[in-house]
Amino acid sequence: MEPEFFFGNFKKAFLGKMLPSEVIVKAYYEFKSIGAKFGGIYFAYTPIWIPLDTALIKQLLQKDYWNFAGRGNFYHHKNDILTNHWAFSEDAGWKSLRAKLTPAFSSGKVKNMFHIIDRVGDQAESKVMDLCKRNQPLNIKEVQACFSIDVIASCAFGIDSNSLGNPNNELRQHSRKLFTPNFLSRLLEQFVNWDVLNFLGYSGLGKDADNFFVKLISDMINYRDRNNVTRQDFLQLMLNLRQKENTADGNEKKHSCP
Repeated sequence: MEPEFFFGNFKKAFLGKMLPSEVIVKAYYEFKSIGAKFGGIYFAYTPIWIPLDTALIKQLLQKDYWNFAGRGNFYHHKNDILTNHWAFSEDAGWKSLRAKLTPAFSSGKVKNMFHIIDRVGDQAESKVMDLCKRNQPLNIKEVQACFSIDVIASCAFGIDSNSLGNPNNELRQHSRKLFTPNFLSRLLEQFVNWDVLNFLGYSGLGKDADNFFVKLISDMINYRDRNNVTRQDFLQLMLNLRQKENTADGNEKKHSCP
């Protein structure tokens, strides 16, 4: 697909008129309409290969995935602590995190968190019904966003953020920043060498968001450790994993030769 100068095929995404995923989906259907087995587009000057043929996709996922594990997202685990997870990690780092976290997403463990999602769903239903009874306008996008934030806060951090009741709370504000497109950040991450950005201490997600979420998670971990509190949520799964790794490291040191 013919790219445009400076933007590649993502001009509308850079300008905030489309999501990057929408650009890729649009390109996919254009390639499919001409019967192509694969196609290519550019994100600024970075080439993106789009496979369409099922045999190619099968080979990629089963045999050659190691060569396609990169996600193209700017990350730096020191300057951007929030990018220190498998959605941003690549290659060996991604493989290590995947091996550790995959057991945490078993059907049984996810099922244990369903009652949390169900409770937040009841709150969302009450919010919608209340607006309808008072003949107030309903911004379904905002309700869905607040519902998602409350589910994530409860399942991941074990806290009741109540974004449905208070859409302007601190958690909602910082979460909104994470998902708000930033034109300048996109330009820097595509046209400036990442090593230079890392050296300059650049943070793609923003220091305020980094500091807020790091403090939030640290406070929750310290509270649970001090008070011996356990919950059926994702944070507890991570704490159990940490304890398991610490125990394994201790046993390894105990049985190692001096």
